[in-house]
Amino acid sequence: MLRANGEYLQGNLNDIKGLIQPYEPEDCTHNWYNYNLRLDFDALGITDDKVRFRDAVCAAIAAEGVGCMVWQRFILPKMTVFKAKNAYGNGFPWSIPGLHT
Repeated sequence: MLRANGEYLQGNLNDIKGLIQPYEPEDCTHNWYNYNLRLDFDALGITDDKVRFRDAVCAAIAAEGVGCMVWQRFILPKMTVFKAKNAYGNGFPWSIPGLHT
């Protein structure tokens, strides 16, 4: 069912200006557990208050009965774990204790 839904969305959202759909490489099979969309603000001519615009789009989608949420509010390098470089294993993957280069 997820696969069919993802394929349906891929086929029917192609021509919507400013919508960046997920990419499925030819040698891979997406499970479509989540269908993540991104907005191309430049293509839409949105230059200010992008968060407000994004939230309005999400609210409009939700009003149509489709679950919608903002999954990630900032880029990965801004996440605490990446900034502090203090993830699993004493700094791994940024440094590997015991590995000599």
